[in-house]
Amino acid sequence: MEKRVLLKDIAAKVGVSIALVSYVLNNKEGRVGRKMAEKIRKVAADMNYLPNLVAKSLQSGRTHTIGLLVADISNAFFSRIARIIELEAEKSGYTVIFGSTDESADKSRLLIEAFLNRQVDGLIIAPVAATSDQLLMLKKKKVPFVLIDRYFSALDVNSVRVNNYESAYNATEYLIQTGRKRISLISYKDTGMSHFSERSAGYKAALKKYRRRANLISVPYRQMEKEMPAVLKQLIMKDA
Repeated sequence: MEKRVLLKDIAAKVGVSIALVSYVLNNKEGRVGRKMAEKIRKVAADMNYLPNLVAKSLQSGRTHTIGLLVADISNAFFSRIARIIELEAEKSGYTVIFGSTDESADKSRLLIEAFLNRQVDGLIIAPVAATSDQLLMLKKKKVPFVLIDRYFSALDVNSVRVNNYESAYNATEYLIQTGRKRISLISYKDTGMSHFSERSAGYKAALKKYRRRANLISVPYRQMEKEMPAVLKQLIMKDA
């Protein structure tokens, strides 16, 4: 591995002090002449100098990184959100580190610990069921974080989310108005997260308005992928 170029190497090449090189490369040149500042930057570029981000973070108390936890980064919904977050963070000079929880509370805990060990400046989290204790821990430690898409109504924390009740109501009403007769809702069971119950409530309210019978199917939280084919097959057979 090629030896890392240090400030002292640039200083020796230019013939100035290490402090002066540091001032210029940290955009604090102040009274340093324009030509000298340009010379220092050119030598640094020619020598392929890379700033020591760890050292800078120790001085500033910030790493300019954000940890993002989602259920599955390969999921189209979460990958789109992640991309937008990454682009917006970049505008403010931040880098985003991604992690997939795979809907596992244990993996969520490990990822949070890993991100905190990397000294991220904050977290954006799409929480998993049974992780309210992890969020309370972050709040107690005063780690900046915000929830997205999902939330726990019992927790007083910042979150960005859609109106799940209204969305489910509108979707169900649309299906009714376009002639659909039997409308089912497949949802997770026993997650403790409010967005699922809000969707169910919106679905039921729309059916009640049009005097239709609800068919709410609850699947165990961590078995959705495994049980979904059988659930769909059962629904199709009923329509046959």
